[in-house]
Amino acid sequence: MLFRSAASNTKISVLGQFQGKLSAVQTALDALQTPANFASAISSSNSGVATAQSTGNLTAGRYSLNVTQTAEAALVNLAGYHSASDAIPVDTTYSFQVGTAPAVTYTAPANATLSDLVTWVNSQPTLMGQVQASIVQASGNQYVLSLQGLQTGASHDLTVTTSQTGVSVDAHPAQDAKFTLNNIIFTRASNTVSDVVSGMTLNLIQSGTTVLQAGNSDT
Repeated sequence: MLFRSAASNTKISVLGQFQGKLSAVQTALDALQTPANFASAISSSNSGVATAQSTGNLTAGRYSLNVTQTAEAALVNLAGYHSASDAIPVDTTYSFQVGTAPAVTYTAPANATLSDLVTWVNSQPTLMGQVQASIVQASGNQYVLSLQGLQTGASHDLTVTTSQTGVSVDAHPAQDAKFTLNNIIFTRASNTVSDVVSGMTLNLIQSGTTVLQAGNSDT
């Protein structure tokens, strides 16, 4: 009687193990029948140019990407200062314009310094989130007022003018990203692009070409 009970328990245990393995096989088969699982991984033949991630129901396939230029933020450097406390003559004006928005103008009061101008720029509501001002010591007693755009894209270009003599302006314009995907031309304000291929987000890094392979498709 004890022998039969032990044998029965062994059969039940083996059957349970078999059912567990069968369930795992069924789960794997279900996954194989879900198209999204094949395209969840996207490889790039040149990850230094661009990468991509799947964000939804992406169809497996091959995408040829040619990045002509990446999106960049504006950068404007003003040189000709000799210290962070360099005096700005009274009534000197500095004008700042982001894109097509109205320009904002700083008019120096008496005893104004370069540091005061930086504080003013960084506290302007219309410039917050758009421009960050800082003072950079280029060498010895050569200082630069650096104005860094915080948004990429040509529509966020920064224009700076001043009436102060002896100050030079070096501007590097903001620009859009330009690229082709499967020979279709695109222009976007950001290097993160999610509205070109449904279910795919592109991350543009630098100019060049790459092939993006979604899933295991050989097409």
